[in-house]
Amino acid sequence: MSAIDFRALLKAERVASNKQSVSEPTEARIIQATATQAATQASLPLPQPPSTPLPNSLLFSPTTSPPPLKPSPSSNLSYYPSFLTPAESALILDTLLASNHPWHTLTHAKRRVQSHDASLTPFPPYLDLITTALRPLFPPTHPPNHILINEYTATQGIMAHTDGPFYHPQTCTISIGGAALLRFTPRLASTDIGMHSSEPLHEAVLRTGSLLLFKEEFYMEMLHEIVEKGEEDTVCAGERCFNAVEGEVVERWYRVSFTVRHKFN
Repeated sequence: MSAIDFRALLKAERVASNKQSVSEPTEARIIQATATQAATQASLPLPQPPSTPLPNSLLFSPTTSPPPLKPSPSSNLSYYPSFLTPAESALILDTLLASNHPWHTLTHAKRRVQSHDASLTPFPPYLDLITTALRPLFPPTHPPNHILINEYTATQGIMAHTDGPFYHPQTCTISIGGAALLRFTPRLASTDIGMHSSEPLHEAVLRTGSLLLFKEEFYMEMLHEIVEKGEEDTVCAGERCFNAVEGEVVERWYRVSFTVRHKFN
């Protein structure tokens, strides 16, 4: 793998951004300030310039990841709490927000997303670094080639959904910033609605720097969601949460997620 110098990369991104626009849009300034504040609140301090070069790769190893608090309900649901270090998380977030890649604002959700499809355009280096680290978790015939980046405020979530038939049935989600509680509920046929429970079957807390992998029945037979919450609401892990103590408070701040999948051509 070629060496990646995040600070040189970030500088190049900012130079390119300045050439495109003399004055950064107001929304981008707000998001940058919010992200910096959120990173601090989520124990992600932006590091000082290192005295030695940063690592050339993400040193992620599934075999050395700490075990969860409780056994996973299935081998098709895996949680890696330390996929990214705090320094890597902060640099990736800073690189993302300094890049020129266009954001799309979802009309119904009022939040921003980015889509990166390597079958159309090569990944920028910082995303290529992520997919290279994730490659051992994907089948050799279906390597990661698509990344959807979702941006959330503290109160925003995402409605119950499946990721659909356009992808290999496996999803890897990396979280940076605030935490979130992901819930898996049964995917009911129209004839089953009202006849069977739609209560969550499983939950997982998505903490900063973590990676959650789900596939097979969790991809095809269940919906997953992050509920929206009011400003005063407290979100807690339930008894079905395998990687948290029941009642643990989930601190929600500004959050960015990277959803990595293999998209069929």
